[in-house]
Amino acid sequence: MIMFRILFMLVFLGISSASNAQKILQIEKKNSPKTIKFVTTDIISIRTIDSDNWYSGKIYDFNFEKDAIIFEDRIVFLNDIKALRVGRSGYVNGMLRGLSISMMTFGVNWALLSAIDGWVSEERNFDESDAYLSAGSIATGYLLTKIFSLKTYRMGKKWNFRLLNLNVINPEWKGSTTNQEVPR
Repeated sequence: MIMFRILFMLVFLGISSASNAQKILQIEKKNSPKTIKFVTTDIISIRTIDSDNWYSGKIYDFNFEKDAIIFEDRIVFLNDIKALRVGRSGYVNGMLRGLSISMMTFGVNWALLSAIDGWVSEERNFDESDAYLSAGSIATGYLLTKIFSLKTYRMGKKWNFRLLNLNVINPEWKGSTTNQEVPR
């Protein structure tokens, strides 16, 4: 029991020391406290003012001096972004994506197994109810994917960007704060 408590404390201290710095891209809805937050390693899709194509990538870092998002292969300034699209991330979108894939898989499997059963067995045929069930399941799964998987935020009228650097440790402090006097 003592070993469990020691292990728990070590894990807790390890997690708390690793979370001392957070860099956040925040999308704010005007005149509302509603915000959407993205951190490094999140995958987002953006459309810039120059292009009508969507670029998807993993956020590598943020440049706070120039208000820029650093992706693995490019740097995009916040003023150049026309729209941001988010999809297939988060618990709800992941759950709906899994449900939609399950619905489509069920529809295909039902049609395939009913057709094989009708071909092998002489007492059962592939009839209208099998076709309706499989087509309805595939259509429902497809519609779930199209309706709930992507959310687009257009910058300007309704939404704004903000980069937040929530560092707990002051970068001017050198070394450990326990061995030095804290500047005031």
